[in-house]
Amino acid sequence: MTKGSVLAWAILAGARLSGAEAQTSPEDRSEPGQSALAQAAGQQGTASAREQGSALTSEPASAAPLESVVVSGHFLGSAAQSAMKLDVPVRDTPFAVQSYTESFMKSIETTNVGDLYNYMTGVKRAGNTGYDLTIRGFKTSGTDKNAIMVDGLPGLTGRFGSPPTIGVDHIELVKGPMSVLYGQIQPGGFVNLISKKPRATESAELDVKGTGYAGGGRAPGDARGYEVSGDMTGPIDAGHRFLFRLIGQYYHRNLFRDFGYEKSQYGAGGLTWNASDATSATLQFEHREVKNNFDVGLAAPRGSIALVAPLTTVYQEPGDYRDEHGNAVELSVNHSFTEHVSWNFAARSVQNLDDDGAFTSVGVRPDNVDLQRRARRNHIGRKYNYLDTGLKAELRTGEIEHRVLVGVNGGRDTDDEDRRQFFNGVHVRFCRRICFRSPDTE
Repeated sequence: MTKGSVLAWAILAGARLSGAEAQTSPEDRSEPGQSALAQAAGQQGTASAREQGSALTSEPASAAPLESVVVSGHFLGSAAQSAMKLDVPVRDTPFAVQSYTESFMKSIETTNVGDLYNYMTGVKRAGNTGYDLTIRGFKTSGTDKNAIMVDGLPGLTGRFGSPPTIGVDHIELVKGPMSVLYGQIQPGGFVNLISKKPRATESAELDVKGTGYAGGGRAPGDARGYEVSGDMTGPIDAGHRFLFRLIGQYYHRNLFRDFGYEKSQYGAGGLTWNASDATSATLQFEHREVKNNFDVGLAAPRGSIALVAPLTTVYQEPGDYRDEHGNAVELSVNHSFTEHVSWNFAARSVQNLDDDGAFTSVGVRPDNVDLQRRARRNHIGRKYNYLDTGLKAELRTGEIEHRVLVGVNGGRDTDDEDRRQFFNGVHVRFCRRICFRSPDTE
């Protein structure tokens, strides 16, 4: 039995035992203390000998080979193109890959991608921007554009806010070094957001939610919010040559901290042209606006959690803000020359502008009483332009199948930073310190 195992042998022995049990006599049964496996094997041999009319000279019957079993899940996807830029099942890739489907994201009620990190093995959020992640212990930052990508290309429409899940079809998490395929990248891996594309099947969805907080000094009615989102797709013509998709979302949330709020507008769309059975092109756009209060968290004087202020506390002013505006355009083209040779091209252009004005926290003063603050205001524009193209081929050498990928990718980042205010606070009116507690309090 070439594919046998201890478990498989035990199952086969148990199956034969049930058929042979009726034919065994009391003297054929094993003594107390004999193992179940030996007992099963003995009964199997006895039954086999009786069937052939001989004793102990018969050969054991050959077992049928076991068939392979594939377990399919509904929440985690079975394919992940990000690992090798090829359409191969996750189980056939030499990397640790996980694919989180739209059904999974809906089941846990995630609004943005950052909420999903708690469900990803080895991934944690590690800062205030959408690029601040920790993947397998390797920390990424705003300079690591390949830490989180969209359709395999860098560039998010918002730097600080985590991308919304309303425009994401599924998320692929690839762990391990991938610089050969994607250029400079942290060895921990990356997160790839696969955007929703137009489909030939008509569908429409409208979702309305209400939000609130309970606990930590807040009652459910203290910080209310709402969200409205919609998604529709389908063919434009009867021949399904042109397909469309439109996605929209708006939400306004009051957060659990004092003066905390977040407002967001998101719109996305796509148009697919099926020029022939072998050629298709998809043009997509994305627009996002996010406005929220400026909040950098709480300080821990003397490094003690016991001295941290209540969770509802905020060190910034009620009028402090951060505004973000972003637009993206993406074009993808696919063409199949033959059944085994295909070519793909993808390009993505992103423009992002963020403006903030706030009193940010710098650090705890040596007296462990005062918090040093800084008056700052920034106006920053960013541009990301990237492309990726490749030729895929399937070859065969005798009984060995090969998949070949030849391609090139590249891009350019442009930052235009205008620092309009930057001042460390002293005991003056326009930038004061904050006192944690009375100096006499230990």
